[in-house]
Amino acid sequence: QQQQQQQPNHYQEQQQQQQMRNSISSKSGSTRKPPSIAPKPPKVQFDDVASKSPDLKSYKHDLSTHKKGIIFKRKVSLHNMLAWSPSVIPRPMLLTLKKEQKKMAIELFKCVQQYMGDRSAKGKTRASIGATIVSYCWDEENKRLRDELFIQLCKQTTGNSNTESCEKGWELIAVALSFFPPTLHFFQYLKGYIAKHTGSVQGDVGTLAETCFGRLERIHKTGRKQGAHKPKEEEIEVAVKKIRNPSVFGSSLEEVMAMQEESHPNLEIPFVLQTLSKAVLHHGGETTEGIFRVPGDIDGVNHLKLVIDKGEEPRDISDPHVPASTLKLWFRELVDPVIPDEFYEECVAASSDSAKAVEVINKLPDVNRSIVLFITRFLQDIGRPENQPHTKMSYDNLSMVWAPNFLRCPIDDPLVIFNNTKKEMSFMRQLVLHLDTESVAHLFG
Repeated sequence: QQQQQQQPNHYQEQQQQQQMRNSISSKSGSTRKPPSIAPKPPKVQFDDVASKSPDLKSYKHDLSTHKKGIIFKRKVSLHNMLAWSPSVIPRPMLLTLKKEQKKMAIELFKCVQQYMGDRSAKGKTRASIGATIVSYCWDEENKRLRDELFIQLCKQTTGNSNTESCEKGWELIAVALSFFPPTLHFFQYLKGYIAKHTGSVQGDVGTLAETCFGRLERIHKTGRKQGAHKPKEEEIEVAVKKIRNPSVFGSSLEEVMAMQEESHPNLEIPFVLQTLSKAVLHHGGETTEGIFRVPGDIDGVNHLKLVIDKGEEPRDISDPHVPASTLKLWFRELVDPVIPDEFYEECVAASSDSAKAVEVINKLPDVNRSIVLFITRFLQDIGRPENQPHTKMSYDNLSMVWAPNFLRCPIDDPLVIFNNTKKEMSFMRQLVLHLDTESVAHLFG
């Protein structure tokens, strides 16, 4: 209990940190370098991905057999079955659909044709058609329809000579991947299909395919978008807009900082962090029980994300858990962790040594370091002893819920991940208790 009530001790290391900064400054000269960001990961070799991925012939036992003709029906070749068609498919693409899903699959294909402009939309907007398509596949009991949708879209974007129609098909793939991934069974196929088209010179197909590849990789890691309510037209419109105007959620740190170059050119951290932390405090988060532990309403979080991406000031918030959950979500959806993978082992090794923990943070690129300092200071304020009777969140508790937002184990071995969890939490606790965050105090003004 004494440990839980312990306050951050900034000043024991302050002189040591200042000496370190002075040393760095003297070596680099008086000219200040522009803020640095962790380097990008190696560029994806799309040709390699495409060559190593299976094609749909490998899934022939999962696919239906299509026939054509009125009296003497002939079997349609797999090649033709998987190419663009102006007509409605006679039966679903997949054999594995349940009886009630088969009719839905035919209606789904009609909607795909409408979205792509290959069938009359009957006055419906693309956003409303897109919402209908996503709704068909939204519920977990209909997740097989997600594979059906992606295979239908692969079919309708193969051998499609109408550039506008083909582009809309790829746009719809990107929209769908904003809400759910394919099943693991078809993941590698879709990944290869997308990679194969990144070099396309047909209109904007190549660029759209690169966007789809990034969204597929991301949602494969994070899982389907959560929410009790099916996505509405507004969310489809935002998903489309993000294709050419990326969101501050689910992007790389470099992209996020580039997005705010005009609106906040001198801000050393993403503006979204200021916005959400301010909202938490404005609604009494520092005295709210379970802050950062109790999840906010998921539909409220999704709405807040939309508001922020529109550049609007968050309003109509009454529960501080909503901006608190959205803040954590921003970190989880970053393409790369705020503490880059190359520092992970040092962080784990420094879990019981405050000086070494602080030293690791001082090695981070400028923007990454400023973000860590900003959030750590925020947690130091939230976890003050006078707040703990209200929040029931000690520094230990806050460290436990925040460690996964700073650190991601780069090794997929479940045993390694499990064994490192406590070390990650201990490292986070060292920061909350010992990191001097005075340099970012002005960001809370």
